[in-house]
Amino acid sequence: MDRALYVAANAATLALRAQAANSNNLANATTTGFRAEMVASEAMPLSDARQYSRVHEAGFSAADGAIQHTGNPLHVAMQGDHYLEVLGPDGEAAYTRAGDLRLNANGQLLNGAGHPVMGVNGPIALPPHQSAAIGSDGTISIVPEGSAGGTLVQIGRLRVMEIAPQDLQRGADGLLRLAEDAVANPAVGDALQTGAVEGANVNTAESLVKMIELARQFELNVNLMRSVDENAAAGSRLLRRG
Repeated sequence: MDRALYVAANAATLALRAQAANSNNLANATTTGFRAEMVASEAMPLSDARQYSRVHEAGFSAADGAIQHTGNPLHVAMQGDHYLEVLGPDGEAAYTRAGDLRLNANGQLLNGAGHPVMGVNGPIALPPHQSAAIGSDGTISIVPEGSAGGTLVQIGRLRVMEIAPQDLQRGADGLLRLAEDAVANPAVGDALQTGAVEGANVNTAESLVKMIELARQFELNVNLMRSVDENAAAGSRLLRRG
């Protein structure tokens, strides 16, 4: 009885954790560059600890999202295993596929989530300019304000890195960070598609079906816990009568 109760309770907990991840994916189905969270569980040997399975750290899907053409010269979509380096809330380097770049009032280049975009020499800031463009290799060029000839001047380069997906870990803030001992290599050649952004790689239809499936799994295990409890109570009554 006791073992069945713990098995059911553990399974219900796993279903809740998976449902939370699935719901977060659905909520971000329209978020630029979002990487779907994935949850994995592992069966454990029977032991006195009564832990019959455990949830691994959240991973992410490395599948490509749909490319959305915006025509904005500051928008970039990463290609292949390329990731844009940004400054995370903790002040450390982090990586993202969100290339919906914009300028704030001070000319600092940010992505849509407000994270400063890193260049070869640190966070990127653009001086006053008439127009700006980003090349497919990440170079940033501007036509300086007051320039009569309209000549483009290169002022920096996005820090675009090539990283194997298995070398990245997804944080609670949605940003990706290097795993221990992993290495990020600067991208070489054309690594970006300009004037476009990559959408979330969430399959909404699949996630909706998964939501129903997880809800039924949770309900099944709650009902099992109830049955175990009722059987235990009935057994106790029989023992008292005996």
